[in-house]
Amino acid sequence: MTRTLIPAMTILCFVASFLISRNITIPKPVVDKQSEAINIRGDLLKVLSVGMKRLISDIIWIQTLMESDLDHYKQKNLNSWMYLRFKTIATLDPKFYENYYYGGQYLMVVKDDLIGAKSIFHLGLEQYQDDTQLNWLTGYLFAVEQNDPQGAVKYFERIRFKPDRPNMFDTMYVKISSNLFGLEDTLNVAKETLARQPDDSAIKPRLKQQIYSLQAQIDLQCLNHGGTDCRTIDFENAPYIKLGDGWKAQKPILNLKWKIREKKEGP
Repeated sequence: MTRTLIPAMTILCFVASFLISRNITIPKPVVDKQSEAINIRGDLLKVLSVGMKRLISDIIWIQTLMESDLDHYKQKNLNSWMYLRFKTIATLDPKFYENYYYGGQYLMVVKDDLIGAKSIFHLGLEQYQDDTQLNWLTGYLFAVEQNDPQGAVKYFERIRFKPDRPNMFDTMYVKISSNLFGLEDTLNVAKETLARQPDDSAIKPRLKQQIYSLQAQIDLQCLNHGGTDCRTIDFENAPYIKLGDGWKAQKPILNLKWKIREKKEGP
């Protein structure tokens, strides 16, 4: 009887186990990419590459793109796994331009790793110092992402006269200048920038608004402080309006002070 019962109970347990396993979902452990990513030091790979540095860097680049995640990296310690991958590629193949251009942007925009992005852009600028896009992106990181227009000027100055500078560069440069220089100097920058624009430039109207506002601020300061050699007409040759003891412009004056955009908190 016992010999018959044991096989029967064994079969019953197997059947019960099968039925339970089909109806119960066992949660899988979730490990973020930062914790599981494997990074090998670039200097070690450089020694072991035996003349195949470009091939290995291409493989790491493709693998990194395939494994890329969207999680923000909140630490400021140059230890995000994607930063370490991009740095390894830069060590293996310093002339790998796409590593700096796309890698830096991914760190800046997607990972929100501004320290890492800045480091990758700087590594790129060591190889391509006068590159328009790398200087623009580095300046943009300082000015917009870190609210540091002073830090952006060095990079913006390198591309100020380059014909392939981004469309929004000129108006941004004038606005940054208004935070760093006096009104007269900023007005000269704006006028010089306007003079370089082609006839069909889409930003000419915006530049003219900036120049109108800068000129009006200078003139109205002079008029309202009782100056004796003040302009009485604005940039568009319209007279300023006398109101009681003060003067005003006929058109609204733009606020050119640099303002950082609000960054949204998120994953």
